[in-house]
Amino acid sequence: MNNAVKISGNIRNKAPVFTGDDFFPVIIASTGVSSDSDSINDEINKAKIAVSAGASIITDHSLTSNIDYIHNRMAEAIDVPISALAAYEAAVLAKKSGYRIDDQSIVEIIEKQARRGIDIITLHATVFNSDISLIEENQRIIPCTSRGGTMMLEIMKHTGMENPYWKYYSDILEIAQKYSITLSLGTTYRPASVCDSGIDDNLYFMEMSRMAELVKQAHAKNVGIVVEGIGHAPINRIPNIVRKSKEICLNAPYRVLTVATDIALGYDHIASAIASSVAVYNGANMVTCVSRSEHIGLPSEKDLHEAVITAHIATYCGYTARTNNFSRDMEMSKARNEVGCLGLITAAIDPTIAEKL
Repeated sequence: MNNAVKISGNIRNKAPVFTGDDFFPVIIASTGVSSDSDSINDEINKAKIAVSAGASIITDHSLTSNIDYIHNRMAEAIDVPISALAAYEAAVLAKKSGYRIDDQSIVEIIEKQARRGIDIITLHATVFNSDISLIEENQRIIPCTSRGGTMMLEIMKHTGMENPYWKYYSDILEIAQKYSITLSLGTTYRPASVCDSGIDDNLYFMEMSRMAELVKQAHAKNVGIVVEGIGHAPINRIPNIVRKSKEICLNAPYRVLTVATDIALGYDHIASAIASSVAVYNGANMVTCVSRSEHIGLPSEKDLHEAVITAHIATYCGYTARTNNFSRDMEMSKARNEVGCLGLITAAIDPTIAEKL
């Protein structure tokens, strides 16, 4: 079944990005400010560096009181589709109001983000009030890692409401249709430890089953939708996780942020490349870059550039193995046979650094 999704809202009308099994995996880079004193100009510059290195989508992870301002600045400055997380803005509003917030206000955030020019919005729609007891009873080492999912649980815990993204999903689909935005289903229960990852991970696959219901409804309304998954996973378990997730979720494009080990602190870009390559080979369609600063702090410009190139190499290795299309490697090999080890710089994934070296 063709699972192509076109990512480009109708507010900024940027060149669309396509994802699906017939396309090279989409590379996503993350930016964002963590406090009101952080510089949005620095994050915009990082985003531009990431795009120049090969990122096709920029995700804003800002969690400050002026998210609307940040989104507007990013939308003006960046020429590729922009992604955002609805739960981050909902959490800011909820805390500011002392959790005196209703579910309609949370849903309205999605339309506000769409009007700003956000092209793909992540919804943590598949975490429920009833899950709190499941988390407590589960044998995981780290019960829940998703920041957005944890925020939704906090909002539901303090207000008593059920997940508004699930409850008012039909309204959200209408918003997505109106602005031609793509919905990305965020996984609250992706494993945060390779020790918690497995094909029998009941929390993760429970959530995949819930996501399948939302994918089905989106398909019926012709709304573009992708599924986020995986997390920390050893390479022997990745094939089953990716394949089973795509099968459950009707082959919707599968988006990963992953590392293959928990102990690569300072080198998580390498741990991610290993896991991402295996994931792409087994069907993953979108890869979120992981920098060496993951689990340590915010990435520098150099870190983010390195993360994008590393993700590009990983996705290339996985995709060429999956498709048996080694035309670029053939070009390099022929050049090396003729001129020596250097080969053809323009065939390299990062010609700039090759030329410099």
